[in-house]
Amino acid sequence: MRNPVADFFSGLVAPVANIFTKREERKIVKEQAKGKLALAKTNNEKEITLTDQEWESISASKQDTTWKDEYVTVIGTSPYLLIIVGAVLAAFGYPAMLAGAKTAISELNEIGVDVGHITEVVVYSALGLKLWRGR
Repeated sequence: MRNPVADFFSGLVAPVANIFTKREERKIVKEQAKGKLALAKTNNEKEITLTDQEWESISASKQDTTWKDEYVTVIGTSPYLLIIVGAVLAAFGYPAMLAGAKTAISELNEIGVDVGHITEVVVYSALGLKLWRGR
C-alpha cells in the first residue's frame, strides 16, 4: 500500500533533486570539454571532436560577458514594443506614437525588411534552437 504523504513529499523533492543532478552533469560535461581542448592544444591538433553538450557548454561559457544577444533582441523586437507603448498612449489620448510605429513598420516593409522574419529569428535565437547548425 502506497503512502500518500510520502508520495507528496517525493513529488516535491524529486524536481529539486533533478535540478542539482542536471547542474552537476553540466559541470562534468564542461570539464570534459575543457580537458579535450587542453589536450588538443598540447598536441597541436587543428581539429577536435566535441559532443553537442560539450560544444554548448563551451559556447555558453564564452558568451557570459557579451551583450550582443540582448542588443539584437531589443533591436529586433523594438517595433512591437513601439506598437504596445503607442497603443497604451493612444488609449490615453496621445495617438502620435502609435501612428509613428505604424509608419515605421510600413516603411521597413516597403524597403524590403521583413519585420516578422527578424522577430522570428530573434525568438529562435533566444530559445537557443540550432536552426543554423542543421539540427
